[in-house]
Amino acid sequence: MTKTDNPSGITRRHFLATTALAGAAVATGATLAPLAEGPEAFAAETETINPARCYTGGCYSCEYDAHIRGGHVVNITPTKDALFGRRPCLRGYAQIQRMYSEGRLKYPLKRKEGTARGAGEWERITWDEAISTIAAHWTEDRATYGSYSIAFAGASGCARFSCLAGTRMAMVMQMTSVDLSVDWALYQGLHWVYGDPSAGIMTRPGNEPADLDFVNAKTIMNWGDNRSEAQAQRWRLMIEAHRQGTKLVTIDPNFTLAAQRSDKWYANRPGTDSALMLGMMNVIVNEGLQDTAYLMSDTIAPYLVRSDTGMLLRMSDLGVEPVAAGYDMYGQPIMQDNPAIWVDGAAVDCSAMLTGAVPEMEGTFTTPDGVEVKTAYTKLVEHLAQYTPERVSAICELSVEDIRELAHLAADGPVTHIMGLGNQAYNNGIHVGTGIGTLMALTGMVGKPGAGFEQTTEGPIYNQLWILPTFTFSNSISALQLPHVIETGTFMGNPYSPIRSLLIRGSGIVGGGVNMNKVLSDVINKIDLVITIDVCMGDSARNSDIVLPAAMHLEIEDIYIAPLTCHLQYADKSVDPAFEAKPDAEITNAIATACGFGDFFQGGNREALEGLLADPRLQMRGITIDALKKNRYMRYQDEAIACADHVYATPTGKVEFYVENPSFRIYDNQIPDPDRVRMTSWEEPLEAWPGTAAASKYPLQLMSERARFRWHSLGWDSDWSREIMPEPTVRMNPDDAAARGIKDGDYVEIYNDRGHAVALANICAGMRPGVLIYPKGWQTPQYKAGNFSELSHSEYEAYAVNSSFFDTQVEMRVWNEGRN
Repeated sequence: MTKTDNPSGITRRHFLATTALAGAAVATGATLAPLAEGPEAFAAETETINPARCYTGGCYSCEYDAHIRGGHVVNITPTKDALFGRRPCLRGYAQIQRMYSEGRLKYPLKRKEGTARGAGEWERITWDEAISTIAAHWTEDRATYGSYSIAFAGASGCARFSCLAGTRMAMVMQMTSVDLSVDWALYQGLHWVYGDPSAGIMTRPGNEPADLDFVNAKTIMNWGDNRSEAQAQRWRLMIEAHRQGTKLVTIDPNFTLAAQRSDKWYANRPGTDSALMLGMMNVIVNEGLQDTAYLMSDTIAPYLVRSDTGMLLRMSDLGVEPVAAGYDMYGQPIMQDNPAIWVDGAAVDCSAMLTGAVPEMEGTFTTPDGVEVKTAYTKLVEHLAQYTPERVSAICELSVEDIRELAHLAADGPVTHIMGLGNQAYNNGIHVGTGIGTLMALTGMVGKPGAGFEQTTEGPIYNQLWILPTFTFSNSISALQLPHVIETGTFMGNPYSPIRSLLIRGSGIVGGGVNMNKVLSDVINKIDLVITIDVCMGDSARNSDIVLPAAMHLEIEDIYIAPLTCHLQYADKSVDPAFEAKPDAEITNAIATACGFGDFFQGGNREALEGLLADPRLQMRGITIDALKKNRYMRYQDEAIACADHVYATPTGKVEFYVENPSFRIYDNQIPDPDRVRMTSWEEPLEAWPGTAAASKYPLQLMSERARFRWHSLGWDSDWSREIMPEPTVRMNPDDAAARGIKDGDYVEIYNDRGHAVALANICAGMRPGVLIYPKGWQTPQYKAGNFSELSHSEYEAYAVNSSFFDTQVEMRVWNEGRN
């Protein structure tokens, strides 16, 4: 074991012993000094146990029991009858460390007059002073610049209903909502192909993993997901399936634990997943491995596409007038203009398939007015022809035999695809989403047990009218667009209110996104008033003017969303908020009320939860807050095989591997060419590719990973987690280290034109040469210098508007303290 494999020198036996002692210390009050006078304050108290759960739903929404003594949570233990046997991991056990850490925000704080943001100079203020200061500033901003001059940025990965209180405030006050633009390219591409889950339930092309649906899969195809580190509970399900005979293959540039446990590991070049998918599909169509029945019944394969415009041939093109088919939310008629198919030598309405018409799936034809049309499937086959296994082999650095082998595995189902989010963290990430969607459609791996795509983004049912009591809306702008909006005073080519105030909930804006120095210089430092609501002094809070202490999850009553199992889950308040911390709903209600909107912000957490649950679809299932409290969890939809009903929330109601009208995830200034994304393609990354200017200057590619110790940037302040990893590290290949005179355990500086970061070198033979990986979530004071978030760029693809974390080129050198 090298020094940096275990930088603290703690063995597993030692760790178990020390954490047991730490738990005992918490139980006796030794670590609770900030919250109590000492052990005598509650040592003699009777211990009670309260059902509780983890903070986030993107992992597995684990349940646990909170042990309470003297008004403090002194221990966390697994719930014996937890749904699907969910048990907390290190992240869950360490949450009480966050509650009772020295770094917990205790009181409202205001930056000292005359000091710079980020200097750490604060003075304690009262809640009344904080709220009145914010309200006065906001009232003046609204009167002078308009409501959009106040911006609200929520956190990512939050699975709590109570956090929607901030969204309600943004809607009522018509603020600018800042979209964090993280990890969305994959899902935007999938939504194009299979339909947006917000348009209907069970439109995602994947089944619930919690019922061990992995066991029904013949093969699990793992695209760069190292959930053994990132999501331990979901990893357990995969291993259980593997033990029962499901083949596990991993496609990942680096040798991870998931790769180690796989039947075979395919080490493709970073940023080439969509190219690999295209090469696999080329093999599938050329060898006749496609699922023709599924393509004909469920996809737009037989629909005709005009060669002149790239649009679907519609019946109106053939002289048939569209007919009214219902009304939209604004009361305007929806005109139905069906696509055409080719049957018996003529273009006819696609609805003819409902009465037994059998269209052509392949072919090129001419309409009576001389327009060339091709079936969508023909367009796909022609498009795939350029991605031969030989060409893709050169792109991906996999052998032709590997590509053919993967194609055969993907076609021999049932196959479940899982995917990490690193492979879409490039400017070509939208093609990863459409690529995996098209691959599943081509092979028919949808709508059956053990087949599909396991993902977490399907939204739950809740009363959306609670968020819109005034039927007014916020205006959404990406965090990636903010520098341009602030600099030019325009958005989408039109004048836009100058953003004078920014309210941040959590730690996503500063340090949690890309290009941290640009965010600080072009956003934070150009705004008059920055406020952060958080439980600890993260990078966003550190660079604010006012910091408001938020209650933690164990300190409030809440409803949690478990999208992996389609449940709503109840969490009772275990203890009162520490110090002067308040629940999110109470904070936003107080601010909105002080701004004159109190009619819509009465009550607190309980009232917010009741409002969100007041949805007829939930009421039909008997889901109320009292029922959830009694049952702990209740399904908001029936268990089902996704898409088995052959219903898709796309414009055509079919799987659209050819995207006629690519939609923007969020509005953008750019006007891109739709032909570039109508079918999945492969494009070189902006930086992380041979021959780019960045790669010529900075030869190493920088990636991040989700460590097992935290959720993104949450949990960085947990002492138990830092016993395992006390400070930022960076993992590298031995050859890259040797070429730069770096030894294991050296401090190294990673740098490029945008910034730098100093971390502890961890030399690992499983790393791909030319690639560096760091665990995300460290905050600036935890570095000896810099921050990894300084190094990434802010460029983005216009349809997905997604952060390209992995498309980052750097160099590194041994760090000498004081180097400029």
